Amino acid sequence: MRYALTFLLMATIALGQGVWPKTATVVDGGHRYDFDTLGKRSVTPSADYGNIVLWQAFSYSDNSDADFYDLSTSGNDGAQTTAAAQPTWSSADGGVYDFDGVDDVIGLNSVVSDLSSTTVGTWSLWVNPTDATPTGRENLISFGDTDAQEFVFINVETDGKIRGLCFDAAVNQWQFSTDAVVLIDAQWTFITMVHNGTTPSVFIDGSAEAHTFAVSTDKTAWFSDLAGIDNGRIAVVNQNSAGNVNFFDGDIDDVRIYSTALTAAEILAIADNTGATYYPYFSGFTESFDTYSDLALWMPFTSDETPDYIDKGPLGNDGSQTTASSQPTWSSADGGTYSFDGVDDFIEVADADSLSFGDGSTDSPFSLSAWVFPNASGERLDIFTKRTTGGGEEWAFEGGSLTVFTLLQSTPSIRRTRYSTAQIATGTWSHVVGVYDGRGGTSAEDGVSLYVNGAVLTSTLTDTAGTYVAMINGAAPVRTGTSEPDARFANGKIDDTRIYSSALTATEVLAIYNNTKGTYGL
Repeated sequence: MRYALTFLLMATIALGQGVWPKTATVVDGGHRYDFDTLGKRSVTPSADYGNIVLWQAFSYSDNSDADFYDLSTSGNDGAQTTAAAQPTWSSADGGVYDFDGVDDVIGLNSVVSDLSSTTVGTWSLWVNPTDATPTGRENLISFGDTDAQEFVFINVETDGKIRGLCFDAAVNQWQFSTDAVVLIDAQWTFITMVHNGTTPSVFIDGSAEAHTFAVSTDKTAWFSDLAGIDNGRIAVVNQNSAGNVNFFDGDIDDVRIYSTALTAAEILAIADNTGATYYPYFSGFTESFDTYSDLALWMPFTSDETPDYIDKGPLGNDGSQTTASSQPTWSSADGGTYSFDGVDDFIEVADADSLSFGDGSTDSPFSLSAWVFPNASGERLDIFTKRTTGGGEEWAFEGGSLTVFTLLQSTPSIRRTRYSTAQIATGTWSHVVGVYDGRGGTSAEDGVSLYVNGAVLTSTLTDTAGTYVAMINGAAPVRTGTSEPDARFANGKIDDTRIYSSALTATEVLAIYNNTKGTYGL
C-alpha cells in the first residue's frame, strides 16, 4: 500500500480459537467478515465461500505447539516441528508472524490434497517486507515436489516486483512478473494471485496489476497438471532435493487459499475489509486516492483523547477542550466514539488556513463527512461549524432532524443554506456528507450536495436574501458538537469527522460509507 495514509480503526475484537460454520459472522484482527459473502460489502462470490480451503489469520500466537490454525472449514492447519524455524508472532496489526529470512517457515502440506485436482484457484496474503528489493529472491507461498522439478509459487524478486511461476515435469509452463515495483520497505501490501483455468493474473492492493509473461508455454497449467506436488510452504519454496530455499524476511499475515478463481470484485472486497488492520485509519481501496492528499482534518476517535483530539490526517489540525465539564465522553463501542451531552460538550480546532475555503472574492471546493447518532427525534447535531458568535463568518454543517450545509459571507453578512427535510434516524448510526464545488457567486447554493448513507438527498435552498459572493478566510475555530461556544449543543454521538479540501464525487461518498459502515454494525 503505497499511499501510507491512515483511517478509522475498525472494531478490534479478538478472534476466538476454533472453526466457524460457513454462515457465521467473524470479527478478526479489527475487521469483519460475513463468512459466506466475503465481508461487509456483501459481494457474492461466484461459488460458495466454503471454497476457501486454507485461512490462516494469525490473530493470536498459535505456534506454541507447532500448529498454525486454519480458520476455514477444511482443517488444514499449518505445521512447524523445528522450534528454531518458527516465525515470531506479534500482536501488532491484529496479529502477524515475522519471518527472519534465514530458516523460518510454515508448512502447508495438509492442504495439498484439497488442491490436487483443481484447475483454478486463488492465493492471497498481506506482506510487509524488511527489504522490498532483497539481495536474493524471497518466496511467499509455494507448492512443490520433493523429488522432482515440479512446483508453483509466488515470490518477491530482487527488483521489488512480484513473480508467479509454474513448472511441470521440469518444463517451465508459465512465468510472469509485475511490470512495476509493487513493494516498499516496511509497508504492508496485499497480494493476490488468481488462476482462472486459462491464465494466471496478479492483483496488488485489490486492483489488477499489469504483468508480463517471460514464459507462456502453457498458461492453463495448474494443480491438476502437477501430479507430483507433495508439499506447501509459507515464506519459502521447497523444490527438488534442495529443500527449503529463498526464505522471506518480513511479516506475513492473513494467508488464504481458495479452490476457486475469485472475481475482481471479490478480491477488492477482501482488500477493503482487511486494509484497516494494517493501516488503522485507512478507509478502503475504492476511494479515490487523490482525495487522501486533500484531507484537511480527520478525527476517527479510536481512543480517548481528551482534552486533546488528534487529527489523523496529514495537516495536524488537532482539537482541544480545556474545560473538563465540556468534554464529550469517549466509548470504545463502534470502534471508538464520542458522546455529546446536549448541555455543554464540544470539541474545538484552532483556526488554520487549511480549514478556510474562501478569500472574500472566490470560493474553493470542500467536503464535510461524519457518522452521527442522534439520541432523540428533532435533535440538531452540529457536526462542524466555523463561525463567530452571532452566526457569521464562514461555513456550517449539521445532521439530525435536518441535514444542513451553510455558506456564510461576513461582509456584508449573507448566507446561503441548502437543507434536506429527510429525517436522520434516531438511536442508530447514519453517515452524512456535505459537498460544495466551490463555484461561489450568485449560484453558489447550486454547488452544494447532501448525502446520507451514501445516497444523495433532495435538498432545498433557503436564505436567498442579498447577493452572495464568497466566504472569507476568517479567524473562527472549527467546532464539533455546537453551533457556537455558547449556543445549541449536540445530544448524541459523533464519529469519524473529516474535512476534505476537494469536492467528493458521489462514487467517493459511497465508497466512504461502504468502507466504514461495518464498524457500526451495518
